Amino acid sequence: PVLVVQIIYPVNGIGFEIKDVWIGTLLLAGLPEEYKPIIMGLENSGTPITGDAIKTKLLQDVKWERNVHNEGKELAFYSKSNNQQFQRMKRTKKGPRCYNCNKSGHLAADCWKRREKTSKANTAETEDLRAFYALHSTGIIDQGKWIIDSGASAHMSINRSWFCDLQKSSLQQNIVVANQERLPVKGSGNIILKTCDGKDKKDICAKEVLYVPGLSANLLSVSKIAKQGNKIIFDSDGCKILDKNSEILATGTLQKDTYRLVKPKEHAHALHSTQSIDARIWHRRLGHMNPEYMVQLRDHSATGNNFKGSKQQVCVACAKGKQAKQKFDKQGKRAEGLLDLIHSDLCGPMENKSIGGTRYMLTFIDDHSRKVFVYFLVSKDEVPNRFEEFKTYIERQMNRPIKCLRTDNGTEYVNQRMEQILRKNGIRHQTSIPYNPQQNGTAERMNRTLVEKAKCMLADAGLEKKFWAEAIATAAYIIDRAPNKILNNCTPEEIWTGRKPNLSHLRIFGCKAFSLIPTQQRKKWDVKTKECILLGYCQDSKGYRLWDSQTQKVIRSRDVNFVELPDLKFTPDVELTKPTISIPILSDLDTEDTPSSEGSHQQYKLNKTAPKKNKALKKKKNNQDTTFEDQIGQESPEI
Repeated sequence: PVLVVQIIYPVNGIGFEIKDVWIGTLLLAGLPEEYKPIIMGLENSGTPITGDAIKTKLLQDVKWERNVHNEGKELAFYSKSNNQQFQRMKRTKKGPRCYNCNKSGHLAADCWKRREKTSKANTAETEDLRAFYALHSTGIIDQGKWIIDSGASAHMSINRSWFCDLQKSSLQQNIVVANQERLPVKGSGNIILKTCDGKDKKDICAKEVLYVPGLSANLLSVSKIAKQGNKIIFDSDGCKILDKNSEILATGTLQKDTYRLVKPKEHAHALHSTQSIDARIWHRRLGHMNPEYMVQLRDHSATGNNFKGSKQQVCVACAKGKQAKQKFDKQGKRAEGLLDLIHSDLCGPMENKSIGGTRYMLTFIDDHSRKVFVYFLVSKDEVPNRFEEFKTYIERQMNRPIKCLRTDNGTEYVNQRMEQILRKNGIRHQTSIPYNPQQNGTAERMNRTLVEKAKCMLADAGLEKKFWAEAIATAAYIIDRAPNKILNNCTPEEIWTGRKPNLSHLRIFGCKAFSLIPTQQRKKWDVKTKECILLGYCQDSKGYRLWDSQTQKVIRSRDVNFVELPDLKFTPDVELTKPTISIPILSDLDTEDTPSSEGSHQQYKLNKTAPKKNKALKKKKNNQDTTFEDQIGQESPEI
């Protein structure tokens, strides 16, 4: 019987309930043969077979005889019927003796000391909590893992740094572990758990988690999870935590007879994959775009640009190219339709000529969609002709007329030729007051954005300043495919065409590129590729524009392999003093020889000062170039 009593409390301490009937049965079964008459008397007396009842009845049937003159004690057992014992106790003045306090006059079940202990035990039970797993409070496991504990009455953690709002406990609570050791609770708060539902990462909040430094593991209480309306399914491989809608919140694996919460893992991918590429790579691919826009672009506005992480350290190229004192003023109300209002501004002259021989940049911005069109000029007097070309092209493509043109008060816009074009087509001309560039803020800000992006990309690639036009053309291409707050985080390309842009073909401007040499241009033992650098994307065909430093020419190709890391610091071997070829994406391109592809918006014309080539030579060059057929790049499927 003593052994039975000794194992009851440890077993109850681990959360396993032993019924009182079982205890009574074990006590009777453990008595030796000489106690058989007492067992028979108990069974015939109608006394409930419970632990307390059996102990009380056994000790009542033991006769204690005390001799006043002798200090010795003698213990004897006797067996009588219940009625005879009751009559004998009735004749005794002092009544039965209590085995609990060793006093006469009451039974052990009615002992006041026992009631006092029970009351204290009940009070302590409200303050003490149980933890099944922590058998050894000093044994440290992996402090970063969570154990799903069916015996824990509350969530518990040993990591103070995990708590979002740790508060000290007002009550002196203790955690009772399986070996009956009590560990103090230092506080409670909420913890954000990084979990995985089997496919995707999730963040769930564990509320009212107790901070218990003495535990050997972090515990998640099954009962606490169930009280929140969730479900837990256990099997031989692990477990699943489901919410009220039966959606998986977290999963657990069975390790060393314990269920452990599965944490999300970081998977490494090749640099050429579009899946989970580092955000810094896409920051450079997108022309050093604002990280906030990058996340918006990845999650809502485009496809093919998956990357991991959104926060990054200070970009040196951004610091060189985009450092500013303050923001521009907020823009006014947008135009209601496409081409209702066109903003325009001229930037230049640039300190260096482009590889096409130009010094000025002319921009046209549609107010409704914020789509930008860029032209590169040799001199300022080309502005009226370029506007007329832009007007003819854009009105034919959109089947809508331009209603209003907003510019500054510069002589390139305020002249007889420009006014004649505007009056002939019924276009209203709005000009800003001198020394108030804010009135033409949309175009001014766009030019600044283009130049800053171009400077970032040139600094990042280590290219010479003569490539400024190439960088600006690429920046305009990217801006049309970037989210805009004025458009409720939609992209200009989506407003203009009604389709979300696909960015899977974008690569870092100025990175090393290996272009496949056509079989017609190489011999059997010649290498198959030539090393170039990426200058941008073709507008009139699906392909890349590459700079061949050996021939000092721009080539177009669709069969290209890129090396985006490490950083490329490229310096051409020979200085180009004079433009020798046409540049498809810039103003050197003749609109008569280059039909516009679907979605194309920029118009270009051959420079007046650039040397012209005969049609036979131009036809031969075009036959040597390669174009896209279906899609730019074949690196990895979209997810």
